[in-house]
Amino acid sequence: MKRAIAFCLLIVTCFAGTAKATVILENWTPELEGLVRGITGQIEEMPFIRAWAYAEAIDRYCFPAKSYANVVGVTLKETARHQDSFSPGMLASAERDAADHLRGEYLACAPAMKFVEETVARMPELVEKLNVLQMQINDVKAKIATACAIRAREGSPPLKICIGGYLPD
Repeated sequence: MKRAIAFCLLIVTCFAGTAKATVILENWTPELEGLVRGITGQIEEMPFIRAWAYAEAIDRYCFPAKSYANVVGVTLKETARHQDSFSPGMLASAERDAADHLRGEYLACAPAMKFVEETVARMPELVEKLNVLQMQINDVKAKIATACAIRAREGSPPLKICIGGYLPD
């Protein structure tokens, strides 16, 4: 029977009287790595970040009657930030891209507004999908934590310790 095992290494460093623990991943099984990358990829493809970035760019470059970012609401902003937590930097990049797109092209404002409005209209469905993906990634994190615990319990040389379960790239 094929068993997924993640090897973990705990490094403890002391600096100025504080201890810091860092977890390093040595070997992932292709199965778990594929699951994490696949789920993260699906989350990255969701439209929240782009919609929020365009809502802010619309305010700056399209001169709407009301603040567009305020009209679409805090829910889109918070969901975009949550999506960005899976791949940090995406939000900043999308904000630059949206600003560059709308800055020089006033005719792009109407399609951008339509995209943002469609995304906001689909929020319940999209947030549900995001929640399902979040649960799936939590399941994978639990599998990794279990594999680390089994590995530590077996005492396979060298004994490795896993803290926190999920081990990022």
